[in-house]
Amino acid sequence: MRKKKVSSEVHSHLSAHVDHFEVRSEVGINMNLRTTRPFDGSEDEPVVIAETWLDIRATLTEPAGRAGQSLELTIGGDDRGRTRTKLTDIHARDEHGSRVYRAYRGSQLPVYEQPRGIALLDSGRPKGRWSSWLRADARLMSDWLVMLNGSRDLFLAIHEIKSGRDRWVQGIALQTKDPAEE
Repeated sequence: MRKKKVSSEVHSHLSAHVDHFEVRSEVGINMNLRTTRPFDGSEDEPVVIAETWLDIRATLTEPAGRAGQSLELTIGGDDRGRTRTKLTDIHARDEHGSRVYRAYRGSQLPVYEQPRGIALLDSGRPKGRWSSWLRADARLMSDWLVMLNGSRDLFLAIHEIKSGRDRWVQGIALQTKDPAEE
């Protein structure tokens, strides 16, 4: 009899109080036009690129074992579509390149290759210092900047999955209510 493989993933929900943020927004000519080395991107890239970079510093409040630890989150926002992976892009394929389906109650459902997360959560030095970097849609960046410039305390709610030695961010929210109180 086969033993069922036990998942080594550990899910955690982190809460953090936003302490400080910095923002930089810029527009300029695509740097790929100035390079002499081969360009592995698409010719569909825009000539003029606009980007916004947001650095958020926060202090973890939950779980209790990580309370007081620091978190630095860097988000780069643009409209180039880098964050727009579609389900069809992660549809599993067999050894012949054909799409994989599974049977469920007489229907064929697609099988997807689940992404590990949207970003890695790295442990830094000294111990208890966390950082993460990710790309986001410009609309999300705009919403977050409006919230950050308000007068209320803000919190980050982070869904983390620890798999082996890696910690992946599955989702992150900026909100006015402390997620530890939800």
